[in-house]
Amino acid sequence: MSGSRNEPFRLYGNYSLDRKSDHLGTDVVRFSIKREAVPARLTPLPDWVIDRRRQLGHRIAEHRRAAGLSQDQLASRIGVERRSIQRYERGERDIAYTAVVLIADALDVPVADLVR
Repeated sequence: MSGSRNEPFRLYGNYSLDRKSDHLGTDVVRFSIKREAVPARLTPLPDWVIDRRRQLGHRIAEHRRAAGLSQDQLASRIGVERRSIQRYERGERDIAYTAVVLIADALDVPVADLVR
């Protein structure tokens, strides 16, 4: 039967597998995949792109504060970690369109108000 507990399986790539016992003596297996580094851009981003990213982050922060939300609350509403919100607001990280849509929905503002 496929997927049975005793059936061996193979893993390829960079990973680690730790087996420990918890406080009740039950075996616990922790599996983690090691991400490979994303290659750097071939050409650096122009300054105007970086400025626009910072402006977007400032508008997100303004609307978040106006909505009375903390970074933690906004993060939990859109399903990301708080540090992602911090990086978005500081303009340190590119924001995927999906994240912009989720943030706009969580803050109850049109997407256009964020990306103007």
